[in-house]
Amino acid sequence: MAFEDAGERAGLQVWRVENMELVPVPVSLYGGFYSGDAYLVLKTQENRRGTMQHHLHYWIGSDCSQDERGAAAIFAVQMDDFLQGKPVQNREVQGHESRTFSGYFKTGLKYMVTPEPDSSTR
Repeated sequence: MAFEDAGERAGLQVWRVENMELVPVPVSLYGGFYSGDAYLVLKTQENRRGTMQHHLHYWIGSDCSQDERGAAAIFAVQMDDFLQGKPVQNREVQGHESRTFSGYFKTGLKYMVTPEPDSSTR
């Protein structure tokens, strides 16, 4: 399962929907979002009592396909179930992100054009 370690530690975790599967994004690429894709972003914080609190965002790029939008929503439900209904869920749309979401990325958000598939590999 792509999110088997989700929310275990305080911090930020990001996944990208690729070929209808959820794939972890390397930390070095956090804040970069392809406009043709969808992402799940989980912010986990430990409160004073030592309990983990979760904020789950699913981000939809402006050029994201309907299939990937649906997959992101399904993955958000699955992650919510995995975390026993504890996350506060938020839907984020490219260009209209909440301050909370944008604040997770100290260097800001970077929108990237989704590369076209290489025609030589088809």
